[in-house]
Amino acid sequence: MPHPQAWLQEGGPGTLLELLYDVVDSFKRQGKGLVVCDFPRDLRWAEEYETKVGEPSAVILLRCSADTMSRRLQTRRRSTFAVQSDSDGVLQRRAESFCTDSQALISHYENKSILHTIDAERSPDEVLTQICQVMETF
Repeated sequence: MPHPQAWLQEGGPGTLLELLYDVVDSFKRQGKGLVVCDFPRDLRWAEEYETKVGEPSAVILLRCSADTMSRRLQTRRRSTFAVQSDSDGVLQRRAESFCTDSQALISHYENKSILHTIDAERSPDEVLTQICQVMETF
C-alpha cells in the first residue's frame, strides 16, 4: 500500500474515512490489530466507521480536565512540529470543546461496554502504565 499522503495526491480516496477503512482492512487481512489515535472525533464518524468496518474491540479515553489537556497540548506544541500559530487561548478553547463535544461519543462506547477510561490527570508514566494494562487484555 502506498504512503497515505502519496495516495491522496495521486487521486486515491478523497476522505479520511475511506483511507482509514482501507488501512484497517489491510491490517485485518494480515491478521494484525491496529491502534487508531484521535478517532473518531464525533458520534457520526463512529457510527459510519462501525457500519463499514465493524465495532472496535476497545476504546481508550484519556480523561483529564480541559486545563490539563490544554497544558499538555502547549507542551507538545513547543516540542514538536505542531502548528506554532495556535495561541494558548486557542488550545484552551479546543480542549474545552473536546470535553463538551465528546460526551455523546463517550456515552456511545459506554453503552457498548468497550470504553476503558484512564485517569490522565496522573503523570505521563502512570498514564502509559494504565494504557499498557488495558492493551494487554487484547
